[in-house]
Amino acid sequence: FAKPLSGQSSAHGVNDGGWVVGWEYQALTSFARPTGVLWVEGVAYDLSRLVQQPAGGSHVHVLIAWDVNAKGQIAARGFVDGVERALRLDPL
Repeated sequence: FAKPLSGQSSAHGVNDGGWVVGWEYQALTSFARPTGVLWVEGVAYDLSRLVQQPAGGSHVHVLIAWDVNAKGQIAARGFVDGVERALRLDPL
């Protein structure tokens, strides 16, 4: 079982390799917002920290990961420069 990054989390998808995706709250305050998480072999990874940030000072924050396929592509929702968008995260 994967150890969470914080006290609140939810899993939404799993692939054949056992990768699990979902979200967690990193800080349990009224100002907290969720972050998308990937759990692999019991280790939680913050997807916002794994995303290769775009050039030019842009910033991506992954809020929630919905599903992951056999190729490791993740369907997610998040913010790109403050604008909420659907995201597809591709492994390198």
